[in-house]
Amino acid sequence: MKKITKPEQLPSWFDINNYKPSQNFNLTDWYINIFARNHAYAKSLPSNNLTSLEAIWQNPIFSATPDLLVDALPAISELLPAKLLELSNEELRHHIELLANQQKETIKLYLKIDLSAPDEIIINELQKLLINARKSENLNTIKAKVAFNHSDLRKWNEYNLLPCIDLILYEMVTETRITDNLISEVVFPHNPDKNPECIRKTVRPMVENTLFKNILFLQAQVSSELANAKLRQVSVKNKNK
Repeated sequence: MKKITKPEQLPSWFDINNYKPSQNFNLTDWYINIFARNHAYAKSLPSNNLTSLEAIWQNPIFSATPDLLVDALPAISELLPAKLLELSNEELRHHIELLANQQKETIKLYLKIDLSAPDEIIINELQKLLINARKSENLNTIKAKVAFNHSDLRKWNEYNLLPCIDLILYEMVTETRITDNLISEVVFPHNPDKNPECIRKTVRPMVENTLFKNILFLQAQVSSELANAKLRQVSVKNKNK
């Protein structure tokens, strides 16, 4: 495995200044940029085609535009049983196929809840159900217990997560090793606290968790928050009529 130890050995696309806009990311911005890298990495695996990743590395910052959100978030439209009866056989078949395809990529649970039961019992049963369901799907449950919040955003900013993701992805797809000392030097040039030990113990695990293990939880939260924001907009419009 080739080892990269000097700044001049880094790929020509890497420039820490190109990542400055990430310091102002909200949760949706982070999700769009992390999802893009996760998706591009997955596309590179079968034939070692780096085209998608290289395009990202050349222009590393994505804005959370409506078009990107459509591509990055699952769009399952729920149909009430009464509406299903109104569909033609062809439309119904298409809808079922659409749901089936999306179910392969997004793990969801559809629940029937007895609302007459006490809150404590419902919440307790839901917690048990979540633990067992996530275990059965081999999902990481550590992060899922708490929603992503401003503390996470501050941490991702503090550790310059996006350029670290790109450098570590570059390692993975080119079978090279960028030394922790070099990552510390080029990503945190004026911060002695972000030393090689910090890269090894904190930054690398953070990249792995965010990019691969917690992407589904981040996706679910962003999707839920955007849906709630849309509902609030509709509510305000209805009140102003």
